[in-house]
Amino acid sequence: MKIIYTFYLLVFVVSNLFPQKNDSWKVYDNSQIAIVNITIASNDLQFLYNNYNIDTAFTAALQFQNAFINDSVDSVGISIRGNTSRESFKKSFEIDFNKFKKGRKFYSLEELNLNGEHNDPSIARSKICWDFFNSIGMISTRASYASVYFNGNYYGLYISTEKIDENFVKNNYENNNGNLWKCLYGANLNYINDDPNSYKIESSDSRIYDLVTNKSEDDYSKLSEFIDFLNNSDYVTFKNELPQKINIQELLQYFAANVLLGNWDDYWSLSNNYFLYFEPSKNYFHIIPYDYDNSLGISWSNIDWATVNPYVFGKVVDGYRPLIERTLQIPEFRNLYSHILDHFSKIKEKTSLSEQSILQIKNQISPYAQNDNYRTLDYGFTYDDFDKSFFQQNFSKLHVKYSIQEFLNKRLTNISNQINFVDSDPIVYSLDVFPQYLSFSDSININCSAFSTKGIKSVNVVLRNKNAVEIIKNELNYLPEITSIEIQKNDLWKGSISNVPKGFSGTLSIFVEDNSGKVIEYPSGGLEIISAGEVSNELTINEIMCTNTSSIKDNFDENEDWMELYNPQDTAINLTGKYLTDKKDNLVKWQFGENIKIEPKSYLLVWCDEDGSQGDLHANFKLSSSGEFTAIVDTDGVTIIDSVTIPALPENESFARDNNSGEWYITNSTTPGASNIITNIKSNELIKNKFSLSAYPNPFNPVTKINYEISEESNVKISVYNNIGKEITTLFNSKQKPGNYNIEWNAKDYASSVYFIKVQSGKYFKTLKVILIK
Repeated sequence: MKIIYTFYLLVFVVSNLFPQKNDSWKVYDNSQIAIVNITIASNDLQFLYNNYNIDTAFTAALQFQNAFINDSVDSVGISIRGNTSRESFKKSFEIDFNKFKKGRKFYSLEELNLNGEHNDPSIARSKICWDFFNSIGMISTRASYASVYFNGNYYGLYISTEKIDENFVKNNYENNNGNLWKCLYGANLNYINDDPNSYKIESSDSRIYDLVTNKSEDDYSKLSEFIDFLNNSDYVTFKNELPQKINIQELLQYFAANVLLGNWDDYWSLSNNYFLYFEPSKNYFHIIPYDYDNSLGISWSNIDWATVNPYVFGKVVDGYRPLIERTLQIPEFRNLYSHILDHFSKIKEKTSLSEQSILQIKNQISPYAQNDNYRTLDYGFTYDDFDKSFFQQNFSKLHVKYSIQEFLNKRLTNISNQINFVDSDPIVYSLDVFPQYLSFSDSININCSAFSTKGIKSVNVVLRNKNAVEIIKNELNYLPEITSIEIQKNDLWKGSISNVPKGFSGTLSIFVEDNSGKVIEYPSGGLEIISAGEVSNELTINEIMCTNTSSIKDNFDENEDWMELYNPQDTAINLTGKYLTDKKDNLVKWQFGENIKIEPKSYLLVWCDEDGSQGDLHANFKLSSSGEFTAIVDTDGVTIIDSVTIPALPENESFARDNNSGEWYITNSTTPGASNIITNIKSNELIKNKFSLSAYPNPFNPVTKINYEISEESNVKISVYNNIGKEITTLFNSKQKPGNYNIEWNAKDYASSVYFIKVQSGKYFKTLKVILIK
C-alpha cells in the first residue's frame, strides 16, 4: 500500500487567534524548590500507606508555593502511584485536581505526579534525563523539584513530573484528538493477528498497551495496523513507508538517548515504559519517552550499560523488538541513528548532562536531601551516598554501579569508539512545508533536514503538475543553525516556491544529491499539492454562539451552540454537498444533506450539538467556548468559502459580523436570523473602536515594524502567536490614547514560520499574519 503525504494549499485568511493561556510552566519552574504541603486526615494517610496497591483517592487540601505560585486548593484527590515503587517506604503520589471537583485545573494541569525516586540515591537521574529530552527539542515530560509535607511534617524531596495524558497531548501536538497508548512491560510490538482486540492484553490491573485517550471508543485499529506493518511488510515497503508511519527523527533520538543515558527500562531492553501517540492529521505515530529512574549507572543486571554495543544494546528480557531491530537493518536509518549518537556526544556540555548542570542540581537539592529521612529507608542510602553518587570515581553501591558523571564519561568514550557508518543513500529526516493553507499571494516555504555520510552536495524542491510535468524547480540553501542543540537545525536547508498557480493540482518533491553522486527523491511519489480556486464570497459565516444557555432554543427545545450563515446573493444558494468544519485538518467534517438552500438575502441557523438524529441542520461537532477555527467548505472538500477563528466567548454572547459583511465583534445583543447592526450594541458604538493594523516588511528577517491606529483610549495589548495558536510573546501591554503607533518585533530567536500579530484594544481586536523567513 502506498501512502502519500497530503498538503492542501487552501485560500485561508485567519482573522483572529484567541488561544487559552497555559500557565503550567509556572508549576515546573526550576529556579527554586517548590513547597507542597498536603493536609489530609491522619487515618486516610495511614490507609494509603497500608493499602498501597489500591488506587483509592482520598480528599486532601494542597498548598503549593514556588517562585511564581503561592496558592491553596481544597478537595483534591490523593492516591499512591507507580508500579514496583508502591512497595517502597518512600511512596510516590498522584494529586488529582478534578477528582472531586470535575473540570477544575491547577495552572492548566488536571493532575500532578510526585515521584519519590527511592531507587536513586542522588534523586537526580530522572530530572537530568527529562531536562536532556527537552533540551534536544523532543516532546517529553517536564519536571521540577518539590519538598513535600503531610500535615506539616516533612516527607522528603520529590520530583514533580508532568503526567502524560490528554492534557499533555493537547499542549504538545497540533492535532490532539488521536489515541495515546501507555506501553508497559511486555509491549514488544510483536504481531499477534489482524484483530485489533487481540492487543487489549491484560496484565495485573491494566493493559500492556493501555489506551489513555478516547477510552469510550476503545479503538485499537491504528495500533494493530502499525504492528502488522512493523512485522509483516517487506524490506522495500518498510524502508519507504516507516517515516510515514512514525516520526523517524523522534524514534531514533529516543533510542540514541536511551543508549547514551543507560536507560534499559525501555522498549529495546525490557519492552517497557514508553508512550505511542497517533496524530490523525499527520497520519503517523510519535514515540514519547517515559520513566527514567533506572538510568545513568543504575543496573539490576550484569550488563554494563556504559560499554554496551549501541547497535545491539543489551536485553534484560530476551525477545524480538521489531521497531528497533528492523529499523537498524535499513542502512539510511542506521546511519541517521549513528549521526544522532555522534551529535549527542558533541553537545553534551550544552545540555543537562554537563558537569556544570549536574553540579547546579546537586547544590540546589543538597539541603533538602540531607533532611529527607524517607530516602534512607529502602536501601540504606546515606547522605554520603547522595554526595558521592554525582561525581565520585569508582562509586558503587547495590544496584548503583557508577556515579552519574563517571557513567557519562565512560559511556561517551565508548560511544565515540563504537560509532560506525555503512554505505547508504542520503536521507531526508525532517521536512516542513508551510503554511499548509495559502492565500494566493503567499509562498510555499520549505525547511528540509538531510544527512549523508559523504556530505550533501545539493537539495532541490520540484513542483510537478498532475501530468508529472515539472513546472518549478528551486534550489534550497544550506543554512545550518550551528549553535543549536537540535540536530535537525544543524542539517538545515531552506527555500521557497512562489506563485503557485490557482487551482493547481500536482506534487512537491525534494531531491537530495550527496558528494558521491547518489540522488534520492523524498518522499516517495511526492507530496500531493492542491491549490484551491478563487473564493466566491457567495456565502458567509455571519454570527456564532459557543455557549447558549438562554439565547434561543432548537427544534427540540434545547439550548445548543449555533452558527448562522448568510446568503448575500440575489439568487438562492444550494448548500447540498457543501461542508461545515471546526478543524483545519478535517475540512469535510460535516456535510449538508439534500435540498438545503438559503434564499436570497436570507439566513440559516445550523445547530452545533453533535446530534444529527435531531434533524438535517444539526452538525456533528460542538463549538468550544475557549475559541476555535470554523469554516464553510465547497463541495470539492478543498476550497474554503468563508472562515473565521472565533475568540473565547462568555455565556450567551456571540461573535458577529457587522451588517453581514463588516468587522467581527463580540456582543450580548445576539440577532440569530437577522442582520447584526452595530448601532444596536449597548454602550459605545463599535465604529469608534475600529483600528488599523499593518506590518512592514512582510515577509521579514528578523525584524518587522508593526503599525496600528486606535481611535479611542483603551488598554492595548500586542501579542504574537505561533502557527498553532500558542502565545509566544507579548510586545506591549499598557493604556494608550487615540492615535497612530508603531512597535518593532525582533524575531531573531524564533524559527522561520508563519506567526500572527494580535492587537487588542479594549474588547476589540485585529490579527495580522506575518511570515518570518531566515
